[in-house]
Amino acid sequence: MTPHEEHIASVVAEVLGRPQVGREDDLFALAGASLPERRQLAGRLAARLREALGREVPLAALIAHPSVARLAAWIGASQAGAAVPPIERAASRQEVPLSYGQQRLWFLAQLEPGAATYNVPLVLEWGGALDLAALEASLHAIEQRHEILRTKFRQRAGQPYQAVAGSAAAALPVVDLSRLPRARREGVAAWCAQVESQRPFDIENGPVWRFRLLRLDGGLHWLVLTLHHIVCDAWSIDVLLYELGACYRAFAAGGTGPALPTLPIQYGDYALWQHRLLSREALAAPLTAWKRRLAGHTPVLELAVDRTPPALRTDAGASIAVELPARLLDAAKEQGRRQGATLFMTVLAVFEALLARYTGRRRFLVGTPVANRTRPELKGMIGYFANTLVLPATVAPEAPFRELLAQAREVAVAALRHQDLPLEMLVQELAAEREQPRLPLLQAALTVHNEPTAVPAMPGSSLRLLEVGGSGARFELSLVGLETQDGLGLLLEYSTELFSRPAAQRLLGHFAVLFEAAVTSPEQRLSELPLISPGERQQLLREWNDTRAAFPGTTLAHQFFEAAAERTPEAVAAVCAGSELTYAELDAASNRLAHLLRRRGIRRGAPVGVWVERSLDLLPRSSACSRRARTTWPWTTLGRPGGSKRSSPPPARPLSSPAPGCSARWRRCAGGCRRSPTWSAWGSPSRSRRPRRSTRRACASCGTWWRNGRWTGRPRAASSAPSRISR
Repeated sequence: MTPHEEHIASVVAEVLGRPQVGREDDLFALAGASLPERRQLAGRLAARLREALGREVPLAALIAHPSVARLAAWIGASQAGAAVPPIERAASRQEVPLSYGQQRLWFLAQLEPGAATYNVPLVLEWGGALDLAALEASLHAIEQRHEILRTKFRQRAGQPYQAVAGSAAAALPVVDLSRLPRARREGVAAWCAQVESQRPFDIENGPVWRFRLLRLDGGLHWLVLTLHHIVCDAWSIDVLLYELGACYRAFAAGGTGPALPTLPIQYGDYALWQHRLLSREALAAPLTAWKRRLAGHTPVLELAVDRTPPALRTDAGASIAVELPARLLDAAKEQGRRQGATLFMTVLAVFEALLARYTGRRRFLVGTPVANRTRPELKGMIGYFANTLVLPATVAPEAPFRELLAQAREVAVAALRHQDLPLEMLVQELAAEREQPRLPLLQAALTVHNEPTAVPAMPGSSLRLLEVGGSGARFELSLVGLETQDGLGLLLEYSTELFSRPAAQRLLGHFAVLFEAAVTSPEQRLSELPLISPGERQQLLREWNDTRAAFPGTTLAHQFFEAAAERTPEAVAAVCAGSELTYAELDAASNRLAHLLRRRGIRRGAPVGVWVERSLDLLPRSSACSRRARTTWPWTTLGRPGGSKRSSPPPARPLSSPAPGCSARWRRCAGGCRRSPTWSAWGSPSRSRRPRRSTRRACASCGTWWRNGRWTGRPRAASSAPSRISR
């Protein structure tokens, strides 16, 4: 190793807790599968390398160059490793501007002041002994420690700013449900938690977080915490729970407070630093890179919805969950390991393949949230630091899944290089170019967590997180993956204004089928990967096409119409060109025409030609022939172009002449044949005098002048008993 590589190797070995690290060793493989997700490991490495080298090392560089040799070469050659000024505590934090992420959430709160879309609920089931005073003191200590939890979001001259208030020291409200019948307590507690989580915040006057304790009995409590998204993100929840456990243990033991390290900065310091660092001039290069990367990708992903989209979409949403077995999770990890991709990248590739199949598009955009805590000062803070990355997808149906996975890895690493660029600035830039300021940029999003949220351990108590339903849908579709010991859990959040629950369940089922096929057969073409399960295939091809029905063998087609005319005479039997024909009219017209055939000399069982141009006359003609004739010859305008001298009319009497728009050849064929008027002028014999019919002798035929694709000039027929027609 060179001296530079040895220096880097010593830092990596220190972070991993290993005596030494080889030059070509994969840093993440050395960490082992049981360590937390790569994001956390990369964050620790980036922070330690920044301290040791005095240069910025982005997380994307660690993921793209996961060995000492490759990382040393990148640091030596890359200009992106330039030093970034540290975040320092400001002398005054009066009227601090909002961070770029907060600005978007503040704007949305102004548009929908009573909405709970951006509420972040947290329900903690507390079993065992509970020290109420220690819990209340812990919540107050956390609020005092993080100024963002005491912040109000005011505005002056239309510009929002942050104003930090003194500690309110609000008491912990307790709702006693122990007097209710035991069978009802948990249901009422769930309802209370749901109502509490959906209660809107007034971020201008505060508070921006609240807490409530539900007592089910002396040994079971639910702690309901709700925060506005403008003051927290997913990382903040981990920090909050960790500090809650540390504070409670200290206060329950009789101490004055936990021995937590002093925060070097507050959120207001970060917001000021971000505005100084991310000036328009400094972001010119990242903006250019993003615009070049997104060129040619449609900003609107037209999902196949089963409901009419409203003019103004709200946050109405729901979610469904499914868990894939551990064998598929292991197969996905193995495919990622072979191509240097994370589990997130593998799930992203499958998600992109699914969206391409659903939309028919090859180029579109998918969003994904990132922690964006690349600075060591931000690791232990509560606040909104997250950013949303826009990942352009290019799906080629003829390419194998392996190529799509490689592309997903490349796109994700490139996006992480510029994760500091706020999504809000990118949206403004793209909207200005397209002259559509309200054009949505993302409709689908993906998140993958490598481990569940850590629940603190309490003395004499057992804690676990509970699910809170009824959350809003921030995207039209949002897929969340969670790696567990049992497999890969999937949660699909969807807009109920666009998707029904069966449609969402079907989509998630298709993802599961596609995921299994992709990770087990990565060389297969994307267009050939299956999308539906064997059960759904059986339903589509067999169950829904099983139209067999039991019919009486001696019942003819016209007798079904007669029965319908007796049951519902005024019901509509057919509609054509704006005209209607009821069952009563159909039965009467058919009966009149059958008598007309008899008066014109058509003997029972004789062949009769029927003109089959689509009109309301067709049904009475066919029904009358079923009553009287033995054979029917359907005529149509589909003949040989230009006619033929060899052509001749079928040996049957036509029931009516051709329509005025038919070819001259057919007019010659029908010339000299007697023509019947329309059904409304076929006479009016009594309905009770129906001609008798013999089902044993009668049959129906279908004629054609074509054979093996050649014009024969002679009709051909295939006969079957009329009872077959009714089937």
